[in-house]
Amino acid sequence: MYLNKLSRYLNIDQDILYSIALKLWSVIKTPLSFYFITQYLTIDEQGYWYTFINLGALSVFAELGFTTIITQYVSHEFAHLELNRNKRLTGSSEALEKIISLIKFTFKVYSYLIPLGIIILSFVGVLFFSKYDAYSSITLAWIVYAFTGGLTLLVSYVGALLQGLDKVKEVLKINLISGFLSVFSIWISLYFNLKLWALSVGGFVLIISTLVLYINQLGPLYFQISKFKIKTKFSWFKEIMPLQIKFSLSWISSYFVFYFAVPITMYFLGAEEAGRLGISISITTAMLHLAHAWISTKTPLLNMLVSKREFGLMDQKFNSLHSSSIIVFIVISIILLLIYIYIFPIFTLNYRFLTLLQLSILLCAELPKLIYGNLAVYLRAFKVEPFLHVSIITAILTVVALVIGLYFFESLTTGLILYMIVQYVALFAGLIIFRNFKNNRLKMVALIDENVVNNS
Repeated sequence: MYLNKLSRYLNIDQDILYSIALKLWSVIKTPLSFYFITQYLTIDEQGYWYTFINLGALSVFAELGFTTIITQYVSHEFAHLELNRNKRLTGSSEALEKIISLIKFTFKVYSYLIPLGIIILSFVGVLFFSKYDAYSSITLAWIVYAFTGGLTLLVSYVGALLQGLDKVKEVLKINLISGFLSVFSIWISLYFNLKLWALSVGGFVLIISTLVLYINQLGPLYFQISKFKIKTKFSWFKEIMPLQIKFSLSWISSYFVFYFAVPITMYFLGAEEAGRLGISISITTAMLHLAHAWISTKTPLLNMLVSKREFGLMDQKFNSLHSSSIIVFIVISIILLLIYIYIFPIFTLNYRFLTLLQLSILLCAELPKLIYGNLAVYLRAFKVEPFLHVSIITAILTVVALVIGLYFFESLTTGLILYMIVQYVALFAGLIIFRNFKNNRLKMVALIDENVVNNS
């Protein structure tokens, strides 16, 4: 009874429950992964490990937020359709033709993005690691890891498509299963002393297991789409590209905000400091994603409410979920700090992490990122990217802050303080934009509709 009351108070439904399970798994796997990393990798190898992971996020320069656009556009079109028990789309022929045309267009785009992602990752990694790798073993491990990173774009594409079809719960279940298999394979690989190659093993297991499970969900739909003859020409390129350009700049900016810190720390301060920062960020990021689940799982719902022009219900849902998201993050941040103070010293784990002060600063920097990210989901439901300029400026300031702290002051603590200040400045600007958008929402929606008609 008390659990039911707590679930209602925190707005937990099945979609959120599965997302929480996925994020909780991320929280649980982190200390377990930490055990294997500390047991089977040196402190320097730990630095390379997390540099691999953060450089791997460079695949964003190929994908550029296109999965988010796929989810948005598919969910907008799916608002007028449904999936029957045989997992086939049903509804009016016009709506059916439109959504299948959209799916075929996006698949064609991804046939170019995947090889592009592999090329980008390989090239940048080879340049970066050639400075540290006299025997080419690290560079070779990176190239294989880059290949898995490119193929992961296909997994992201299919997942975005399913979420647009309101299969959020199914996607989360699949991600939970495949994520477990991937991490377990990494642990086994570390146990057998595969070192950095363990990341590639985990990548291949993730790709294969996820695609197999996705095929089970999309099988009948795939045959329906492949056999469907499109008679009407839709200008998806003209409609999507203006938003894609904005998303591209925003997603590139997000790389520097979320993933740049570890590689630049390795470049200026070495592998040891990069390793401590990387493992600490892996924990705070898992916490951030857990709290963000209250909003991210409702992206298709928010998109459909915009499509139906049910703004009052949309605001009610968002405000409630947003509050729950913030409360959850604050609570688990306090728990983490207590664990650091009272549990870590027992196992002498502190030397592998940031100091208590540095970790506290990092957590304070994550809170504005959570709020900013939640607001961005709300605004993107309207097919706009009003945070674009803020995101670009934030990315530039983040790079400047980290370079000043790490290079000029040679201090990770100073770099983190400056990084935190930048995040709060970005949040302040984002709140102003968010309020102005809501005050002029009807005018903005009318302009968006007019642009869609003109591009059709």
